[in-house]
Amino acid sequence: MKSHISRRVVAASLMLGVSPLAFAQDAPETLDTVIVTGVGPQRDTDEMVGNVTAINRGEIIEKLSGTLGDTLAGEAGVSTTFFGQGASRPVLRGLGAERVLVLTNGIGALDASAASPDHQVATDGIDAEKIEILRGPAALAYGGQAIGGVVNVIDGLIVESLPDEPVSFEGFAANNSVNEGTEAGGKARFATGPLVLTLSASARDFGDYDIPGFAESSAARAAEEEAKRREEEARLKREAEEKAAEEARKAAEEKARKAEEARKAAEEEKARRAEKAKQEAAARAEAESELSEEELKEQEEARQEEERLRKQQEEEAQRKLEEDAKKAAEEARKLAEENERRWKEEEERRKKAEAEEVHMHSNRYAQEAEDEEDMQVERSSRRRK
Repeated sequence: MKSHISRRVVAASLMLGVSPLAFAQDAPETLDTVIVTGVGPQRDTDEMVGNVTAINRGEIIEKLSGTLGDTLAGEAGVSTTFFGQGASRPVLRGLGAERVLVLTNGIGALDASAASPDHQVATDGIDAEKIEILRGPAALAYGGQAIGGVVNVIDGLIVESLPDEPVSFEGFAANNSVNEGTEAGGKARFATGPLVLTLSASARDFGDYDIPGFAESSAARAAEEEAKRREEEARLKREAEEKAAEEARKAAEEKARKAEEARKAAEEEKARRAEKAKQEAAARAEAESELSEEELKEQEEARQEEERLRKQQEEEAQRKLEEDAKKAAEEARKLAEENERRWKEEEERRKKAEAEEVHMHSNRYAQEAEDEEDMQVERSSRRRK
């Protein structure tokens, strides 16, 4: 599949001066290209040891792409590392990374593009006045690693001579339809006496590439839908299990709390009765000293009867506590069974809905495949015509 990229480029240049504008047509004159990349004084291309290419502003605008590597990819012996629409570094004669130096006005650019290809080059060339490509032995003047060559981007921020006009401005804007990208750059220069002020700014914003149709096949999309469905099913099941476990835990905690309250109440009642029995025993012992043998026998029988009634009450209370505990456990079991039944019913409804949705998606994918096949047949017939 080929992507067709349409680019609309608008370039404007405005020169303003305080003196009247004069237009004169002189005979064209061809000058030697002066290279400033080399170490030492400026030299012509014929004087350089190696192969040198210089691209002026007009050629840069004509060939400008999203990155520096893509802009220079059309030059002889130059390719690109293309790692996406925003990350691309030039490759000279098959050598890249640390073996190719990227300079700005002869100074190394501080970025991570040489170590990692997914990083953008700090110098993109959108505001460059000239780009020089140095190959061959002369590149070794920049160190033993620069065996591939040197790319020097000259942006004009370092002024070497006074401009002809006191005020000048350059602007550039472009739009990319394939990725809905926009890019713009501008440079303004003001000169007064021996002082020159240069302001430069550029920006780029790229989106995703647009392609016709889907990036994946119908089978891959169906597999992704199935994976999402299974993941959602597992998530719902996990949530249902967690909910049931939480409800069971709360029921067990409530049961334990009631049992603890019943135990404390029984202990308090037992202590109260023991204290009462102690007081009664003390009172009885005090009264026994004044009672006859028959009266003592009657009191002992009454005490035994009271003790029997007390034990009967305690057994009745204990039996009631056990019945309450069994009832709470039975209610918790019924609640868990009801939650399980509801979850199963909900799971069956969800599976039925998912099956209907998968059937609907399958029909849609089949219809899309048929439409795509019809379009291919129609395009083939048009080409034959």
